[in-house]
Amino acid sequence: MTLWYNKLGFKTNPFTIKPGMLENELVAYDVSYIHEKIANSELVFIEGRYGSGKTTILKNIINAFRGKYKIIYYSFNEQDKFDIKKLLDGTNSLLDKITGKKVSNVIMLLDEVHTMKKTDAARIIKYYEAGIIKSIVFVSHDYGIVTIPEQISAVLNGNVIRTVDLSNSEAIELVR
Repeated sequence: MTLWYNKLGFKTNPFTIKPGMLENELVAYDVSYIHEKIANSELVFIEGRYGSGKTTILKNIINAFRGKYKIIYYSFNEQDKFDIKKLLDGTNSLLDKITGKKVSNVIMLLDEVHTMKKTDAARIIKYYEAGIIKSIVFVSHDYGIVTIPEQISAVLNGNVIRTVDLSNSEAIELVR
């Protein structure tokens, strides 16, 4: 049975909002601002509704910085306990571990941070202030409901990016 989108030449449903189905190709977003903030060791918060492109932006960040920096992606939806030390230690190669090289220049991409505990946030910022973490990108559907410690808010310095919903006419134009 041939699906409607296969008949139109698509391999997958082009209207899916499942993040895992999307590539890192961005449409209607210029992420150079976010890339610049990361390169300058700043913190960034990305907020937007489900399906508005947050995960695709994270994939773009991973591809842009892969090989230049160590990158950790962590979703606070995961059932295991958040262990920042274990995550950071996992970025070192076997040779780094043998020679005792310290972890540094890590970019952390933290998804679903509205479920992050304040104690976890405090540990994260300590590693950032120590220079081990280069930059942090926080992601959630609503910045307003996230309770982040004062020290993170101060360092975040207003770097809140909101993804936008397209109007019906904009969506039709984009598809065309």
